[in-house]
Amino acid sequence: MWARALCLAIDGNAGLGRRFSCSTRIHAYAQNLGSSRTHLEFMSWLRSRGEDMNSIAVAIGMSKHGRALFAHRPMCAGECMIKFSQDLVLTPEKLPCEVIALLDQANEFTRVSLLVMAEKRKGQNSAWAPYIECLPSFGEIHSTIFWDPKELACLECSPIHRGTGERNALLQSEYREVKKVVESCPHLYDPDVSLEQFKHEYATVSSRAWGQGPHSDMTMIPLVDFANHDPRSRTLFSHADDNCTVVVASRDYQTGDEVHICYGDHSNAVLALDYGFVVPDNPFDEAEIFLEIPSEDPLREIKLQYMAQNNMNTLQDSNGTQTGGRPFTIMEVTSRGGKEVVVPSAARAFARIITSDSLADLEELNRESEVYGVVPFASRPRHDRRKEQRATNLLLALIEAHADEHKRAIQSLEATALRPERRYIAECVLQGELSLLLKASTSEIQRYGNDY
Repeated sequence: MWARALCLAIDGNAGLGRRFSCSTRIHAYAQNLGSSRTHLEFMSWLRSRGEDMNSIAVAIGMSKHGRALFAHRPMCAGECMIKFSQDLVLTPEKLPCEVIALLDQANEFTRVSLLVMAEKRKGQNSAWAPYIECLPSFGEIHSTIFWDPKELACLECSPIHRGTGERNALLQSEYREVKKVVESCPHLYDPDVSLEQFKHEYATVSSRAWGQGPHSDMTMIPLVDFANHDPRSRTLFSHADDNCTVVVASRDYQTGDEVHICYGDHSNAVLALDYGFVVPDNPFDEAEIFLEIPSEDPLREIKLQYMAQNNMNTLQDSNGTQTGGRPFTIMEVTSRGGKEVVVPSAARAFARIITSDSLADLEELNRESEVYGVVPFASRPRHDRRKEQRATNLLLALIEAHADEHKRAIQSLEATALRPERRYIAECVLQGELSLLLKASTSEIQRYGNDY
């Protein structure tokens, strides 16, 4: 589970998605600034809470992707553009004591969700009412946890499919904690809150919460969380001595530039699951391949023993038994020669183990590793070129098969009844992963040629 990275920047030329940044400088600035009742009430609320409005150099507006923040005056790099007191934020510690006493295993996102639910129940009597009113309505978040099974099947070849299943299983578990609370505190909550309602509150919080402060508690920060995402933003928050958090501009900007926050260096699969949007041509996209020792391999148990002895564990089943398989992440990395897409060395090591075809071959692989001293088992190319070719061929076959799955999935999107925004999410996730898989195939062929 990801919390937002504490990063923010101003960049009038950056362009990514919703929560995306604007693609061009805001020329019609007055038209983009939000003068809606909710925006005006929100800014009035900040003033009524005692916030220093002279320390807030941003205004709420609307970009083509929805609500956003814009600089309302010129600023220089190093100047404060947002300063707010910690009294303004929502944290798990602000839950009623009777609720805290009922919670055993609930995570911090669930705890903040319960705080938001309790404040919603208060309506206009809530101390955060103007902020609560600005949060997404039910159905406005397109995280894959809300996709039905047919929609999610479009992403079956992507790790997001497994991740969504794991997230929904977590939410089922957290919901049991929530039901215990709401049934015990009918004066604070609607006792009939459904799983889908809780999932909405949880997604609202987890897509806006920050790990910040001395104890890294999950925190919702009104106003700041209206900013959209740009992965290139790198201005950090700082914590002042007067119980305030300060956001400092990392560069000069002009009136009308959009304020962007980096939610983290996340792939589109993570963004779609955690936030419900994607970034075109995401520089942090990842792909995945899965390697497994075949169950019919007569050397399977011996191979697993070698791997266990060398801390190369595979995934475990519900009984804690090694399954003999595990995923490996393919990503773009920066080296002295520039950017390149590579297959992890651990995946190559696993492939060398899988393709060892006799006990003598495994022992030889072990001796080859010992020659290099303190290096991971099977991490160096085989001395026998033919044996290294077997391992390379296995990797190439897996990468190419996975790429073919992605191609078929992309083609099938045309015949799938998906909402336009969800179709776009699926296309970006699949296309980004496919691009990496194709590049990985090429780089693996080149690597083999360079080694021999």
